[in-house]
Order: sequence, then C-alpha cells, then structure tokens
Amino acid sequence: MHWVRLGEWIEELGGEAPTPAGGALALVTLAGAAALVAEVARLAGRGPDPFPDLARGLLAAADEDARGYPRARSGGGAAARAFLARGADRVEEALEIVRAARELRGRVDPEVAADLEAAEGLARRAAEALLANLEVNLSAWAGRIPDPEPLAARLAGLRSRWRGP
Repeated sequence: MHWVRLGEWIEELGGEAPTPAGGALALVTLAGAAALVAEVARLAGRGPDPFPDLARGLLAAADEDARGYPRARSGGGAAARAFLARGADRVEEALEIVRAARELRGRVDPEVAADLEAAEGLARRAAEALLANLEVNLSAWAGRIPDPEPLAARLAGLRSRWRGP
C-alpha cells in the first residue's frame, strides 16, 4: 500500500478544490470493498476472482471522477451524459461486490466473517452515495443532456435494485 499517496489524496480531498469529492471517495471505498471481498474469497478457498482487477479499475475511476466532474459540469450534454453513464456502470459493479459478499456468507471462517460484513456494508454505503450523487447531477444537468430519460430510468432501476433483498 502506498500510504504517502493515500495520505496526499486525503489531504487533497479535504482541500479547497471542488474535486475530489464524494463521488471519488465512494469509488475509493468501493475499491477497498472489492479488494477485501477478494481477500476473503481467497482465504475461503474460492479460487481466483475478478475483484482485484475491479478494485484497480475503481481506483482509476476515482481519479477519472475527480478529473471528469469539472468537464461534465461545465461541458456540453454529451460530456455530462458520459460522466453519468460511467458512474452508473460503477454502481452496477458495486451491486456485484455486494452479491459476491452475500454469496460468501456462512462459507468463511469466523475470523474473517467480520471483514466480509465490513466489505459488504462499505460497498453498499459507497454505492448509495455514488447513486445519490448521480441522481443530483442528472437533475442539475438534465436541461442540457439530450434525451435524459433513458439515463434517469437506468438510475431509477439501480435505485430499486438497492431496495431489494
């Protein structure tokens, strides 16, 4: 782990610039949850899984979120739509992290069950925060996004999936 880089990022998060902010923090949290599910799965003998790669991709998405938000906010409708669609993709990935954690319940040693519970809870909360940001941004930018209804429907569908079991 690169503690210095993480420390610098945390300082930047608390800085005066508008980004990184909640979306990037949610994505970093999702990356940690994915990595923790991967660790627990390996310890449970579940074999290789896609979550280490997903964790790296979510970290890259956090960086893109911090760089892309200003462009989406001030750019044209296409930039805003693409930014929101990428965020919705990340929420889909979070659903997969939660699903994988649920599948591992009861199949892991008690010593790592708390880690699994933490990963599931962090993934759920981070994705809820990311989804809330997407919904707010879509509402704010809808006037300049051509045909925002399909994107709004996708976000509503993701929201209803979070209310599921």
